[in-house]
Amino acid sequence: MRGLRAKILWPILGLMGILLVLNTCFFVSGTLLSLQMLLRQRLEQDTERVVRLLLSRAEVVQVAAQNMASRDDLNWALQEKTEASLAFIDSQAVIVRNRFNLDLIQVYDPQGIPWVNLVTAELFRVSSLLDQVKENSVQLVRIDSRLLLLSRATTVSGGTIITGIDLGSELKRVARGENVGDVLGLRWGDVGLTTEAGLSISDLERSDDYFSSQTLVNLAGQEVVLTVGHSATVVNRVIQTGLLIVVLTSVGTTGALIVVMGRLVNSLLRPIQELARVSQQVAEKHDFAAFERYHPRRGLFQIGRQDEVGQLEDSFRWMLEELEGLYWGLEKKVEERTHQIVTAAEIARAIASTLDLNQVLQTAVEQIRTRFGYSFVGIFVLDMQQEQVVLRYASSQEANLPADVMIPLNQRSLITAAVQQREPLIAQEVDRNPLSLPHWALPETRSEAVFPLLYAGTVIGVLDIQSVEPDAFPPEMVETLSTLAVQVATAIQNAIVYQHQRELTSRLAELDHLKMQLLNTINHELRTPLNAIIGFSRLLLKGIDGDLNEAQRSSLSTIYNQGQHLLELVNRIVEISHMEAGRVTLDLRPTDLRQEIMMAVARLQQELDEKPIRLELDLPPDLPVIIADTERVQEVVFQLLSNAVKFTREGVITISATHSPQWVMVSVTDTGIGISPEDMDKLFPPFSQVDLSSARRFGGLGLGLSLARYIVELHGGHIWAESRPGEGSTFSFLLPLDASAPRITALVREFSWVLGKEAR
Repeated sequence: MRGLRAKILWPILGLMGILLVLNTCFFVSGTLLSLQMLLRQRLEQDTERVVRLLLSRAEVVQVAAQNMASRDDLNWALQEKTEASLAFIDSQAVIVRNRFNLDLIQVYDPQGIPWVNLVTAELFRVSSLLDQVKENSVQLVRIDSRLLLLSRATTVSGGTIITGIDLGSELKRVARGENVGDVLGLRWGDVGLTTEAGLSISDLERSDDYFSSQTLVNLAGQEVVLTVGHSATVVNRVIQTGLLIVVLTSVGTTGALIVVMGRLVNSLLRPIQELARVSQQVAEKHDFAAFERYHPRRGLFQIGRQDEVGQLEDSFRWMLEELEGLYWGLEKKVEERTHQIVTAAEIARAIASTLDLNQVLQTAVEQIRTRFGYSFVGIFVLDMQQEQVVLRYASSQEANLPADVMIPLNQRSLITAAVQQREPLIAQEVDRNPLSLPHWALPETRSEAVFPLLYAGTVIGVLDIQSVEPDAFPPEMVETLSTLAVQVATAIQNAIVYQHQRELTSRLAELDHLKMQLLNTINHELRTPLNAIIGFSRLLLKGIDGDLNEAQRSSLSTIYNQGQHLLELVNRIVEISHMEAGRVTLDLRPTDLRQEIMMAVARLQQELDEKPIRLELDLPPDLPVIIADTERVQEVVFQLLSNAVKFTREGVITISATHSPQWVMVSVTDTGIGISPEDMDKLFPPFSQVDLSSARRFGGLGLGLSLARYIVELHGGHIWAESRPGEGSTFSFLLPLDASAPRITALVREFSWVLGKEAR
């Protein structure tokens, strides 16, 4: 195991070395960043000052020209054209030049003849500028390799004054007098000026020896590029000096800190290591007396004497004393808590093992009272109709149990308060709790706890627990009993639900029995007179009692046909009821589906002939023989075809079929009135019609499609419909090739579910 020295001393020394490197790197980076920021800021300030100076000089040039042009004495001198006037004009030009620090002043008479050409030595080549400067304006003019800023003004007498400065000379004056950079440059088009001899403007803009910035300036209505540069040599010298100082300072400081830190860490670690050794003995061997053998060396710094380490040692000693007491007390509390949890779990299993409500209540109160040693445990049930809680079961160590205890919800008590507040209420001293409700049969009660029995957020009752001991419900016991109350509430609700389910099942069985009795009665009571009516009407139609006229024969035919129809309805009702009750067994045998389809068509041939309807058959030649109830499969086809004939006035009815190795599908398509989407769910339930008008116009009780559905589903198949109002309908059913094969039936059901979903 690595010691604190290896974990603290060496990491600290390594960290200090890393910090030395990082500090140096950060200082270098910070110095560079600061320098760049300072340079950028200085360049921006210098550029602003130079721009202001140049713009102000442009104004000065213009003001100087306007000042001379507006003087009356100068206009008079221009008109006189004498030697004296020429001398006067020349002297005034010198005054203006010196006053405004100009490099050029030219004076022309009204005929454009120059009278004065006062220029600096650098501009001795400059001659007449009259044609290069517009009247009353300030302009930039290129003269050879020089760039002049000129202003022209017209006098009252018609003469012309031109004043100007040489921007190259102006930049040098600014650089010398304003301390705005080591070098200045100006570019206008292909003309470039710098204040450094031998340094072109292109070299200045690209040189690494200068930190420079370029700014676009609007000077005399022209865009010129101003460059301000500072020498990089001075900056690099400052950086090197700063780096050397910080490296030497950091190395010296770090070395001293390493020596002091090593001694300090050793002095600090010794008492801590000793405390760690003592704590390990306490943890492994429960040797609480190990601290008496704790005597660490204090070292040079006397760590542990009247300082935080000493306070730590004192606190550790006090903590060990407290820990010793808590250790043995905790062992006892853990045993008690474990006993509570185990007991609560056993009680929960006991009450969950039965669904008899009385047994649940009796087990709950008996187990809670005896296993936890309380004097009374009772379960009150909430009666919302009477607005009261009623004691349903109780267990007490007293001989006389309280009976018929009913507490109105508007009465102040712990029990009603728990119902209303939906949370446990504890009275550690019942005499001091105003909500405690004493009972004559429990005179020794000193403390009481009430827990609401909640199921799905609803209060169904109250668990009342009382003890002859005060303060009998500590927090951990309240938590355990609260959890147990939830289990009791769940068990009570399960028992109630189970009891209701049994009652409902018994009632449903009774209703099913009554239903079958009613159907048998209907079957018997209706079949007997119907058979007589049908039989005698048939005999009369055969002329057994003599010849019949047409009216009599028509009436007897109506009686006979309606009797047959009524008998068929009775048979369908009985058969559907038997199918719903699961009392129908299929007579599965090989069935020629093509033959059954043709027989169903034959049964309806008369109805087909009575309407302008064309019947089309689309049956594949290899339509297989299926294992099914032959008569009932024919009945399905008959019901679908009958339904199509009934709701088609004229048009086409098509019977088609398709098959696979596992299933066969039959469809009946008509061009009848169609069905709206909202009425599709009304097709297959018994006694259901799409609407009452259809029942009046086309007749029927809505049993045919229900019977077809039951027959198809008994075979393990599926039936569905597709329709649009006014366009006709298609009724299809899917059957397995062998209805007795469970695997094939399951596949057909799965496939038919997909077809039905697509149809919807």
